[in-house]
Amino acid sequence: MPSELARRKYCSKDCVGASRRGKRKTEWVQIACKTCGTMFEVTPAWERNGRRRYCSTACRSKAHRPDRTGKVHTPAARKKMADAATGKFLRENSSQWKGGKHLKNGYTFVMIDVLPPDSQAMARLMTKGKYIAEHRIVAAMIEGRPLQTDEVVHHVNGEKSDNRPENLIVTRRADHSMEHREIERRFRMLLAEVEKLRTENADLRSRLS
Repeated sequence: MPSELARRKYCSKDCVGASRRGKRKTEWVQIACKTCGTMFEVTPAWERNGRRRYCSTACRSKAHRPDRTGKVHTPAARKKMADAATGKFLRENSSQWKGGKHLKNGYTFVMIDVLPPDSQAMARLMTKGKYIAEHRIVAAMIEGRPLQTDEVVHHVNGEKSDNRPENLIVTRRADHSMEHREIERRFRMLLAEVEKLRTENADLRSRLS
């Protein structure tokens, strides 16, 4: 546009960057590395503030930890690390193997690779991770289809780790939330009733005494 003739010098942002690349607004200064003495360039502000004192991270590490020489691994340790890298101690061959299951927030999660083939195929339709919540894969196999993201699995007895088929019910997330709110409402009513009975009991005891 005619009004942009005075301020537009470049056709694009790429050309603006290319024109500025490699150009310094201020002249840099040279300082000596405090570890090896090598001269290197920094901005004047960094030289004034003392931000750069070493030419490289290796010189900085040598200055901060002069006695660190590193650990020399024994042949046995190197063989153990090599076996771990090749998978010799994976899963059941590892001393830390727990059957491919772990607890998280009270729920049991199971490794997909240890599931039966049909359960593995179902689980991979529901998640891209290595683990899946056990109650979800059990419920999916009962339903015969992958569970949707808006579907949750309700534990009838309230025990999160009890994933028996008869203890699981698939429901919509909104319905599940309403059910839990109703349970909490009833629980609060029971607590209020217990407190009321406790007060009446104390009053009767005081009258009898």
